[in-house]
Amino acid sequence: LKNALEANGMTVFAPIVYKTVKSTSKIKINDRLQAKQIDVITFLSPSAVNFFIERISDEKIDIKQFNKVTIACIGNVTKNAADQAGFNTEICPKRHTVEGLIKAISEYYA
Repeated sequence: LKNALEANGMTVFAPIVYKTVKSTSKIKINDRLQAKQIDVITFLSPSAVNFFIERISDEKIDIKQFNKVTIACIGNVTKNAADQAGFNTEICPKRHTVEGLIKAISEYYA
């Protein structure tokens, strides 16, 4: 949008309103997987998918171990990133908002 507006002679101020950063959590994902304590993994951005892939790679976890975990993505772009990474996204709401994702997860388990 910014490029299209500028191409039409407009001046655009595009502030950065959020920044995605890698988690610093010390929780061991593999321990949670082995204890069957993970039911759903939610992704709200492609960068979150990428950070998660880095994290499980650091723990030397094969992505196939997540086959029995429900993957929920906030929208199609994130779903595509998750699916390309090797996950099988089961939940992707029609309304791409946090509220839409919560509703879709609730309906999935209802």
